[in-house]
Amino acid sequence: MGTMSATLHQPDPTLWHDAYKRVEDHLLAYRVTNRALLTQLGQRIIEHAAARHELEPHRSPVELAGEEVERLIAEWIDRLIGPSDETPARRFARGRAAIHLANLPELWPSAFLDVRDPPPGLLQDLRSTYLEAGPDLEFSNMVPRPLDYGPISETAGRTWRTFSKLPVLGGVMIWMLFVSMLSTAFYLTRF
Repeated sequence: MGTMSATLHQPDPTLWHDAYKRVEDHLLAYRVTNRALLTQLGQRIIEHAAARHELEPHRSPVELAGEEVERLIAEWIDRLIGPSDETPARRFARGRAAIHLANLPELWPSAFLDVRDPPPGLLQDLRSTYLEAGPDLEFSNMVPRPLDYGPISETAGRTWRTFSKLPVLGGVMIWMLFVSMLSTAFYLTRF
């Protein structure tokens, strides 16, 4: 925005404090560590969000500022990467990954999110790290079929069915009787 429009949309500091803090945190997540650039970008984003807030007063400043940050980054990525047939969400995600992988805010702080033409080195870094993902995920229907475990499963099933449950229960009962007798003997000798 120009200087004249910036003075027309000066946001109320008390209303926009949380929004500015969120914008600053968002930019810090991009590794924008230059305080002057952080302040400049933050003010520009808040001014754009304040202009939108005049048109949409029912929306919160934090929400508008967050959308404005994403819009600014998406436009910058689109301008630098060029036309593509991928979805906006996919392009934004891949662009953000490229920004982080190329470490653009630290290497090119004055050109990060700038409206002017970027230096050739920045373009080369961004385009070389822009991830080339595979094709979009396509869903297909698969009909479930019964699993065949082979002869081992059949043999184990027959063996289990041939065991009588009465001897197993008898063994458990004998062990329980033995443990209870030991416990009684222990109790009587100690107390």
